[in-house]
Amino acid sequence: MRCASCNHYFDDSDRTRRELNANGRFIPQNPRAAKESVGFHWNSISAMSWGALAELYLRAKAIARRGDISALKQFYQKRLAFPWREYEEDYKLEITRGGYRKGELWEDEAGVNGRGQLVAAPFEPGDIAAPLRILTVDCQMDHVFAVVRSWSANGSSRLIWNERLLTFDDVEALQMRFGIHPSLVFLDAGYATYDVYRECGKRGWVALMGDRRPTFVHRTKTGKSVQRFYSPRRKVVLGHASHCYVHYWSNLNLKDTLARLRRNQDPERGATWEVPDDIDDEYLAQMESERRVKKGGKWIWERVGKRPNHYWDAECLQAVAATMLKLIGRESVSAEPVKEGAAVDAAESA
Repeated sequence: MRCASCNHYFDDSDRTRRELNANGRFIPQNPRAAKESVGFHWNSISAMSWGALAELYLRAKAIARRGDISALKQFYQKRLAFPWREYEEDYKLEITRGGYRKGELWEDEAGVNGRGQLVAAPFEPGDIAAPLRILTVDCQMDHVFAVVRSWSANGSSRLIWNERLLTFDDVEALQMRFGIHPSLVFLDAGYATYDVYRECGKRGWVALMGDRRPTFVHRTKTGKSVQRFYSPRRKVVLGHASHCYVHYWSNLNLKDTLARLRRNQDPERGATWEVPDDIDDEYLAQMESERRVKKGGKWIWERVGKRPNHYWDAECLQAVAATMLKLIGRESVSAEPVKEGAAVDAAESA
């Protein structure tokens, strides 16, 4: 253990703890308290192995990430003698940064050809009509939060841009800057729904709505019913000559999908989920803004306190889009030079 005041390191041993307890002294924390009323406060640091205590904390933290905070709450109250509160570091996932910077090209990025098929890297520039980049947007009252991810044919992805924007024109400018196909731009329609529908209809974007349902029924071309984490596309008529398409998606299952994806940055363990070396702290903080908990006998994802969760929501939409394109999930297939049936029009893919 290292002293926070002098940086001296102490051995994790019973002898060290006995010496510290024998030579230490209590310091009054409330100088205005009555002299005749004295209370003492100590925790497990003075009585048990610090290594074992750290192990208990890490185990409680891992359990909390799976949705059960009781062990973490017990650790703070029983082991540290602290009043219970939620600390951001308890939910923080340490992500190894990808060794690249925002906006850099990625040699593993897939593309989409003129027939709407996914083309795995490497390929010649003339082989594709657009790069496989997805732009997702969380919409608020007077601004939006945008995320651009580059995807490979095997389901790996890299965050190449994130930004707080003011208008839908700004979103379109970002789309044009990164050469993103309009059908690969997805907007959350949970807030200002009609405005989002109108912009999607005008610009060829796709609207998405989170839903409590775990799965949605789809009919295949052979008439077979299949369950998916997103709904078939629904046409929304906005006027005489205007319409857009919207998909509903399972909040629980697709947020679970994102939680699993973002844990892996090792190609040996499957598809990777990467962030750049120059990623901003606001993005990282917002990615720790929701937790999985059990309420009323059902698992849900809920916001931690009042933490902003806009980039988290935008990354959830990335998981939705990648699932619809069959880049990830049980319907994904192994990367081939050309992947049949993965249409660039995400609405058609459903």
